Amino acid sequence: MRFIKGNGKEFVPPTVGNWIITLQGFIYIWKIVYNEKFQYLYTRNLNQDAIEIFFGCIRSHGVRNVNPTTNAFTNSFKTLIINNFVSSHSPNANCEEGESEGALNILNAFLNDNVKISIGVEIVDENNCPIKFKETSYSQLNIDSYIAGYLARGLLKKLKNCRACKTFLLTKQSETHHELINARAYNANALLRPNSQYTTLFGKCTQLAHYLLPIMCEKSHVLIRISSEMYKYINIQSSCSVHDLQAIFIEKFLNLYVFTWVKNVNLVLKGQGRRNINDSIKETALDKCNKIKRSLSFINAIINNIKKIKE
Repeated sequence: MRFIKGNGKEFVPPTVGNWIITLQGFIYIWKIVYNEKFQYLYTRNLNQDAIEIFFGCIRSHGVRNVNPTTNAFTNSFKTLIINNFVSSHSPNANCEEGESEGALNILNAFLNDNVKISIGVEIVDENNCPIKFKETSYSQLNIDSYIAGYLARGLLKKLKNCRACKTFLLTKQSETHHELINARAYNANALLRPNSQYTTLFGKCTQLAHYLLPIMCEKSHVLIRISSEMYKYINIQSSCSVHDLQAIFIEKFLNLYVFTWVKNVNLVLKGQGRRNINDSIKETALDKCNKIKRSLSFINAIINNIKKIKE
């Protein structure tokens, strides 16, 4: 595609090259989503109009501030959060009029409408869940609480000790499921004490991962597959508007669980983890271990007989 100037010369504007790159990107994305059984690709949503509108609001704040410093940008952003966006559309901008107006209304709604923020853990679509969650015994509840406290320490480090997330995870009061923690803590603040809802969440995620991992461990992208399944049935409702606590928790939980599971499978293969045989993969590992032991004992017997003959 070429264009002709007024003087008759041909030229290709940069827009054409950028348009070709965009079309190539659409084709590449479509190949990926088509393999994931998508029926169509809504290309209208693949644009930067929303962020262009937002930066237009920043530039139009106060004076025509087209090149704000970091401090000026921060102060303008804070003001927009308080006062909401100054305009829903940047005049003469090369973008569609979006739905940004009202996007920062949460402060006004919180102050004037008495918004109630739900906090808790919900099991979504429990009827179609592949397992039925079992009642946790008292001893297992204490074990879950102890490991959940260990996991919470890593979560809070990732969350930079966010107060809202910390409230969701921990409690200052000693509860019945903290007996193992109290017994193993060398002082009052040595170990974290998870609250009951977080302990329950950890226990249910453990049961779900215990079911999913053995049947998915041989497939590619195991963590992505398991996490997508957990998203279907676990819903974390937190008061924190800064962090995606559900995504961070599932990522950290699966990293810990899969690492421990693989370690236990290796122990079974070495003949050292017979107490942890609680799924089909570990049973297969135990059979493999026994076969190796029988083969080694047979080889050792042959070697001993050869030594005796030589003597």
